[in-house]
Amino acid sequence: AVIVDGAHRFPDQTRAILGSLYPESFVESEPWYWNRVISWHPGGRGQLDETFRYMRTFGADPSEGQISVEDLSTITVPTLIVQGDRDVIYPPRLAIEMHESMPTSELWIIPGVSHNAVFRYHYEPTESRCMPCETAGTQFTQVILDFFDRAGPIKGGEVG
Repeated sequence: AVIVDGAHRFPDQTRAILGSLYPESFVESEPWYWNRVISWHPGGRGQLDETFRYMRTFGADPSEGQISVEDLSTITVPTLIVQGDRDVIYPPRLAIEMHESMPTSELWIIPGVSHNAVFRYHYEPTESRCMPCETAGTQFTQVILDFFDRAGPIKGGEVG
């Protein structure tokens, strides 16, 4: 498994950010990126709106989307956790907490980048690209392939 820019719980800072997410502000501020994101969704803009609505529920309900460290410790599928060291939505300490709780996990904290950095660099106008984002983005595929080589196949299709 690969977890990119994710978390097992939502501290107050994260819930506040998630509770304030509305697609209009993103689409208007970065149309070059969000038009691309919308094109990835088979349901188009309506699906993106629904995704944002769902994310806002995480901000409203402190128990929504929580996974305990005890439950994390039962996950035995090799897992790569990828996180930018400047992610304000899911601070790196959450990735570290997941990694320390999951016995077969690996952690890649990417220096100098925030949320979505490994994806965003593909769609940013060339003149506004940040070097850490571009480095992370170009390394991403190889890091995942190397992880899959180390992890090997899951025997018998078992999921822990």
